[in-house]
Amino acid sequence: MTNKINYLESLQFKLKSAEYHNKKGKESLHKYGLFEKEEDGMVALSSELTAMMLTLHSLLDILAQYINEKREMGLPSEKLYFTWLFNNQDKIIDLLPLLNKLREQSEYITDYCNYSKHQNLIALSDYWTFLTTCQPTKYHIITPFKKGTREHTAKHVTELIYKDYESFTSVLEDLIEIV
Repeated sequence: MTNKINYLESLQFKLKSAEYHNKKGKESLHKYGLFEKEEDGMVALSSELTAMMLTLHSLLDILAQYINEKREMGLPSEKLYFTWLFNNQDKIIDLLPLLNKLREQSEYITDYCNYSKHQNLIALSDYWTFLTTCQPTKYHIITPFKKGTREHTAKHVTELIYKDYESFTSVLEDLIEIV
């Protein structure tokens, strides 16, 4: 039998795992040009990025289980997914602002994971730009992809592993605290 503590421990473990992959992704990003072969840098960065995204994606359903149990929603735990919470809003009205924010933020993560799992690896590519007229810089981007009817434009890896990651985990931590 599963209890509240197990879901909370699972959430905390997954957050630590995502943090680990995020940290390793940042390290790979900073060491990218130091690899003997550029392809090795791409593999290292891509692997950590994908591991982080899969870990964050799995957090959503565990969060749903945690909320279901803490709020005594009575939803069948065997097939409970994050999106199902929105069909049973009466016991989570106070959580809806954060849950909606998390749902918006998780759309890219969900599509990234499903696309890479079922169709193709998400491609990373590089492009050069100039910070100033004399200062070129190289960016790593996730190339655009389409999942179902949603099209995702190119996204900077740095934006994903810094800004997006911090925002997503912050909302998750707030939800865990107030549930």
